[in-house]
Amino acid sequence: MIWQDKIFEAVADDDELTEELRQLSDGCPVEEEASGNEDNACRVLLVSKDKTSQKWAPRWLSSCGIDCELETDPNAALQRLDELSPELAVVDAGMVLADGDRLYSALGKSAAELPVYVICGSDREISACLAAGIVNVVRKPLDWQLFCHQIQRTITATEDHVSLQHVRQSLDQALGLAAKLSVKLREAETFEPATGLPNRSKFLDLLARGRNAAERDDTSLVVCAIGFARFRLIIDALGQQAADIVKLEVGKRLTQCLHDFGPLQRDLEGLRTSAAGITGSEQFGLALTCYGTSKEVLKLHRHVSDVLAAPMQVNSNVINLLPCIGISVYPQDGGQAEALLQKAESAMREAHSMGGGFSYYSAEMDAEAANRLRLEHKLREAINVGELQVAYQPINNVSDDRVVAVEALLRWPQADGSFISPEEFIPVAEESGLIKPLGLFVLDSACRQLSEWHAAGFSWMRACVNVSKWQLTDSEFADFIAKTLEKHGIAPGNLDLELSERGVLSGSHDVLSMLFRLKAIGVTLSIDDFGTGDSAISYLKDLPVDTLKIDKSYVFDMASGGKSHAIASAMIALGQRLGLTVIAEGVETREHLELLRSLDCEQYQGYLKSPAVAPDAIVEMLCQPRLSDAI
Repeated sequence: MIWQDKIFEAVADDDELTEELRQLSDGCPVEEEASGNEDNACRVLLVSKDKTSQKWAPRWLSSCGIDCELETDPNAALQRLDELSPELAVVDAGMVLADGDRLYSALGKSAAELPVYVICGSDREISACLAAGIVNVVRKPLDWQLFCHQIQRTITATEDHVSLQHVRQSLDQALGLAAKLSVKLREAETFEPATGLPNRSKFLDLLARGRNAAERDDTSLVVCAIGFARFRLIIDALGQQAADIVKLEVGKRLTQCLHDFGPLQRDLEGLRTSAAGITGSEQFGLALTCYGTSKEVLKLHRHVSDVLAAPMQVNSNVINLLPCIGISVYPQDGGQAEALLQKAESAMREAHSMGGGFSYYSAEMDAEAANRLRLEHKLREAINVGELQVAYQPINNVSDDRVVAVEALLRWPQADGSFISPEEFIPVAEESGLIKPLGLFVLDSACRQLSEWHAAGFSWMRACVNVSKWQLTDSEFADFIAKTLEKHGIAPGNLDLELSERGVLSGSHDVLSMLFRLKAIGVTLSIDDFGTGDSAISYLKDLPVDTLKIDKSYVFDMASGGKSHAIASAMIALGQRLGLTVIAEGVETREHLELLRSLDCEQYQGYLKSPAVAPDAIVEMLCQPRLSDAI
């Protein structure tokens, strides 16, 4: 059940408590009753040398469903007590042990919970039994039928008493466990286990209290949402355990910041409040009351940035975090705790998009968020009704200008004939999860179109399709590629998957594993926009890539000479030395083409030949003479 799952999750780090809970939830007592009696029959130990007792006791007890174990030696009877584990003992008053002690007295000492009946033959024996505390006394001659029923009732009452004791014991244990669970559940509801900081719900509660204090005392409440640029790289490179250590250290540093902010609150009248919490898997929150002057807020975020940016040791690694801090202030930016935190988070995302630092909330951020939400809804509808199209930009040989491949590019036409730029809707698709159906649509469309071109006689044509990091982390992506190629009858070598240097080549184990799976299928892999990221060169020797696509920014400035020309030349030489095909993007002039030819670049792509066009226009180009002849 859901509530059981939540309880088990709350005590997952407490093995002893988890085992107690599991035993109780399975319906068994935490401490099981020890018993050596393997059958269900009751057992009575009769210790007597009296022939009459030896004759009639077993018979009458058997008629009541009770086994009778007979023993004539009192010393042996005492020794066999643990072995027999009887429910009741019947002894003659005259049974004396070797040390002179009466057997019934010894039984009262060694087995205090064992009911004992003593058969007496005289008033003196009865008086001695009563003086020893024995209350179950019977006198000869016995009515064995009545006596056996009396024994049966005593056994039943004893069993009920023992059962009640176990129930009480289990109840006490359950109540004790419930108290422990109550503490654990309260902690799980309000505190994040890895850091010990208040979770989002508790942090919002603390924000609400701080806001009320600020309203009452006519002060301000500063709310900070704190994230980190490229935090996922820590998880990818070092694992989740190391990431938890980092989060724990961040929590400690934020707690220290609260103490450091004491001087800011020293002159406040009324309640001084401050709080730190963890508001997301990789996101933290900070809040404190102050006068809210720009100087105070500036001092606050600078101190937090400095503290969090200081290097931290994680195992044998030194980690340098890049904080992204968003700030909202009560009462300027709203009155409700949830709204204040959301606005701080909007500002944090703005800081993240700038690569780190801090950002103050502004109303324009809400407008931008609303626009993105409307765009997501519109994009979802466009996918459902089939509004999206795939256009193809040709890729040509530099040497003979022959069209050898195309890049499949997604287009979103509007009713007025305009287009929504991919730079606008692709980020929205990645955030909303729509990138998966978009990517599958482009891949299937490109393979279908490639099949048609091959059937028309252009068998050398290849199709290049951009692939996002989100697709590469999908475990089913390689299977989809294989099935799509088989569906359209395309040889794997005719499909090239373009990988963004910025988004893909981060060293993620899942991404690298997927690249090798794709390579095993036989498709070719390209690094797109080469030179715009900061990680590809170190991975070129290890990644199973076939092609480098030099970013258009370097090609565009080649004609001016200088550094851009030198960098482009070095990239081409690097690709050639590594045995990779080099494609220059953004070729717009004949001068660009001539420069690439002088550098022995193999292929080019750009407006000099054509922008992205419909499939029929590609066929026309395939039938046209070379560009060098036409110009």
